[in-house]
Amino acid sequence: MTSCSERVKHVYPMNVYQIRETLFDKLNSFKIEYTKEQTIFRNLAVFDFESICVQEDIFKDTDTTKKIGKDNPISVSISSNLVQQTIFLCNADSHYLVASFIAALEYLASHSKVQMKTLFLDIETAIKNRLDRILETLSQLHNRRGQVIETEDVCFQEDSDDSCASTQFLQMKRNQLIDLQEHWKR
Repeated sequence: MTSCSERVKHVYPMNVYQIRETLFDKLNSFKIEYTKEQTIFRNLAVFDFESICVQEDIFKDTDTTKKIGKDNPISVSISSNLVQQTIFLCNADSHYLVASFIAALEYLASHSKVQMKTLFLDIETAIKNRLDRILETLSQLHNRRGQVIETEDVCFQEDSDDSCASTQFLQMKRNQLIDLQEHWKR
């Protein structure tokens, strides 16, 4: 009998599984508003393959099983809320059928991407505006304070601790906004 200590244990890199910050958590942290419609991904595609049984002479019957052939995919129907009519593909060559199926899904994905880009255009604009304001503020601080020390933790040489902290805070926010902006470009 296996005891608990002998069972396989899952070890996570940070010891404890934690839910990652979502895109909407990041938007909330910058007080960028979004609608309920934007939180739900509604695009979908469903499909159904049909196959035919093809006699195959290389199969051998056993005492318990009688083999009559193998199933070969012959057609697939794809329905999606992104297109008006069902996509129907039919081909006796299963490799060509699957390649056509993948191409049809990629076509639907490109439609979805365009639709999502339009739906989130106001958020993308809000991110860009926030980033521009932070970059402008950093530039103004730079011009007022003088020479910047060239390190990862940028502080101004003539700054007090308070201005150094505010500069670091602005740069942290800038980096977070750039990360958020990169997400929208994908």
